[in-house]
Amino acid sequence: IGPEQPPRVVVRSGPDPVATLAQLDNARLQDTPPEVLLIPVNSAAELDRLPQTRAVTLALELAASLPLANLQAHTTRLPAGTILVREFGPADADALNAFAAFARSHALVLAAALHPDAFAPLSPTLRQLGDNHQIFTLSGIRFPQSGIAHALGAYRLLAETLRALGSTAPIWIRNTTATAVRSDP
Repeated sequence: IGPEQPPRVVVRSGPDPVATLAQLDNARLQDTPPEVLLIPVNSAAELDRLPQTRAVTLALELAASLPLANLQAHTTRLPAGTILVREFGPADADALNAFAAFARSHALVLAAALHPDAFAPLSPTLRQLGDNHQIFTLSGIRFPQSGIAHALGAYRLLAETLRALGSTAPIWIRNTTATAVRSDP
């Protein structure tokens, strides 16, 4: 959600992104075609196996252990507009700056996944980064340990933090086990 941002259909890839793309071509899905394919990337070898497609935007869910140097080595395999999804913690200001600079210089988008405990420590960095080529979302860490009762409260806190910083960057409301916006059973 965010200014001038329409809702998008994001589909998580199975173990084989090429097979997932083939399944998404199924006629049953034509009324809600996927626009973004979310692919978990845990190693440089997985970057080598990325599908070459223009049918959907790729969103690479990067493991925190994957160094930026691995992405730099695979720049030619990343089409413009590719979304780099990475978690950043309270002490990751330098990494956040480096990934944002890399994304901007290669026409990519950085989806910074933040834990609520990181909002305050990263605020100066977030203010400096601005909104260009940025999306914000919540990390996959469960929220009760942060003192927030549910994901909806964490998303509200994220939106308020970004508003206070003067940001108009879009917010990605992700439906994961940890961040699903749903009532408790």
